Amino acid sequence: MKAVGGESKLSLTICSDMLSTIGGRSLAVTRNRLECSVRRLASGLRINSASDDAAGLALSSSIDAKVKCLYQDVRNANDGISMVQVAESALSTVDGMLGRMRELSVQASNGSLGSRERSSISEEYAHLVEEIDRIAGGTEFNGMKLLDGSAGDVNLKVGTAGYDTLAVSLDAVSTGTLGFYTDTEGPVNTTTNDFQYWPSVTALNGGGYVVAWVSTNQDGSAEGIFGQRYDSSGNKAGSEFQVNGYWSNEQNRPSVIALENGGFIVTWDSLGQDGSGYGVYSRIYDPDGNPAGSEFRVNSTTFADQMAPSAATLDGGGFVIAWMSWPQDGSVNGIFARRYDSSGTALGNDFQVNTYWQNQQMQPDVAALDSGGFVVTWNSVGQDGSGYGVYGQRYDADGNRAGVEFPLHTITAGTQDMPAVAALDGGGFIAAWGSGGDVKAQRFNADGSKSGTEFQVNTTTADPQYYPDITKLDDGGFVVVWEALYQDGSGSGIYGQRFDAGGNMAGGEFRVNDYTDGYQSACSVAGLDGGGFIVAWDSENQDGSATGVYGMRYDSFGNRADFRRIDTREQAMGAIAVVDGAMESVDEMRSGLGAVRNRLESVISVQRTQIDALSSAGSRIKDADFATEAAIMIKHRMIQQAGIAVLSQVRVLPQVALRLLMF
Repeated sequence: MKAVGGESKLSLTICSDMLSTIGGRSLAVTRNRLECSVRRLASGLRINSASDDAAGLALSSSIDAKVKCLYQDVRNANDGISMVQVAESALSTVDGMLGRMRELSVQASNGSLGSRERSSISEEYAHLVEEIDRIAGGTEFNGMKLLDGSAGDVNLKVGTAGYDTLAVSLDAVSTGTLGFYTDTEGPVNTTTNDFQYWPSVTALNGGGYVVAWVSTNQDGSAEGIFGQRYDSSGNKAGSEFQVNGYWSNEQNRPSVIALENGGFIVTWDSLGQDGSGYGVYSRIYDPDGNPAGSEFRVNSTTFADQMAPSAATLDGGGFVIAWMSWPQDGSVNGIFARRYDSSGTALGNDFQVNTYWQNQQMQPDVAALDSGGFVVTWNSVGQDGSGYGVYGQRYDADGNRAGVEFPLHTITAGTQDMPAVAALDGGGFIAAWGSGGDVKAQRFNADGSKSGTEFQVNTTTADPQYYPDITKLDDGGFVVVWEALYQDGSGSGIYGQRFDAGGNMAGGEFRVNDYTDGYQSACSVAGLDGGGFIVAWDSENQDGSATGVYGMRYDSFGNRADFRRIDTREQAMGAIAVVDGAMESVDEMRSGLGAVRNRLESVISVQRTQIDALSSAGSRIKDADFATEAAIMIKHRMIQQAGIAVLSQVRVLPQVALRLLMF
């Protein structure tokens, strides 16, 4: 209020509100500080964003990440302990079985036992051996086989750094690796340069067997057919020999069968030899392994290609050969065959096997039946309405059709292919084929009707199983072998399954090949005199040069033929040392697994200590001090309330001036 010219005047400003502006700004600062305190108290954290403490946020985030990794390392270590426990538990069982086997060996070495008593002991011993192999092949953790040798070194991640791993060595504990066999798989081919592959094996009358295969550049011109005879003890009889006399271009896909006189015949396809594409050729050998004449052409029709032959020996000494021919039936490939008598003279011209001829019929396989006839199987495209199917046709002893062609398979969805067939006692037969990544089979009666239902051969189903072969055994049963992808831990391996005369599984699925690197493929199997069988296959890089052909013999129990039995006192005494060595190996592996478990438990203890320390450090950096933050919140709330009251009074002054103007 001022005195002007003797009058008193009151000064009120209505255009400027600086006090209100200053008060509002101060109130906003107080509100932000109050919100920060509330946020910290609500979250329990001092640092909720980078604006709270950028350096602290970076440090606490790094600590949080390390703590999470440490927790995962603890879980990894616990998983490792679980894996070790599974393996050690199986080894404990094997250890107990080895103890029983030693007891049996000591018992069988007693000179007071007769051959009958010792044979009974040996039978139990053999079953224990088989069970050890089953345990070795069936012990799994998270789908990984632990004791068949495929796991190798398992690296467990047990630290935050990339190199913080702990290797667990899981060696194979099969009876082969434990020393229960005098030998392992053996090479068939003597020449190892380049490729030797696609073997075919057959048992010879009077004992022994013969293997034929393809060899690249051995005869100086692409592929040729070579063979090797073996005696009944599995020893090579003579040197490997070349089968084909015509060696220009390619000779491929051999099929070898035994003749009644103790000799054998090899059949193959040859490029350009008949003047037009591939043709089918054969050569007969006498019981001493000498050629009985030159090779001869099988197919009477030579136009285009005749290839992929399969042969079977017939009652009376004759034989039959089947192959696929293009385009002889007017529609891509068809299946044709030709019969021969015991002298190798053709019984008429070749004849067509398949009656359904649309699309393609391929990959024939033929087996002689006890009735004197034979059966041919093959692939057929589109015949069942769904991709590939597998079909068969029976013939009587005179070479006449016995009924019509029939499907081997019941399940038609997807692909059924690469059938293999073998005769059974009583005139029946068994066929196996690939089906959607599994191996399926079906037994048939002598009249061609199905015996039972289609069944699955393979037990392991994680990856594809395919390309089966099959043979009859002396006890009336049969064995199927096939190629399994990735099951042995590297590429593909050869697996098998025995069946008794009733079609029931005899023992578990077993791996044939010892060498597992790369690919083992193209398996062939033949039953041997005495109930055993021989498996041949090709193996990648095992002989140091591309692929080579290998073989493995099995006895009538399904054990490898070089299995150390305890049928005699001398064998039993020798088995004691073998069992002692096996127990030492198993105990050493158990000790190693025990040490790994202790180390993993130490890792867990250390990691948990680190978790506690880092969690405490992180808490000190990012956690809120509740007492301090509560005091700050109360302080700013009081300031906020006072500020609101003052601001409301400041904003009244302009209103006074406005009211005076109204008078």
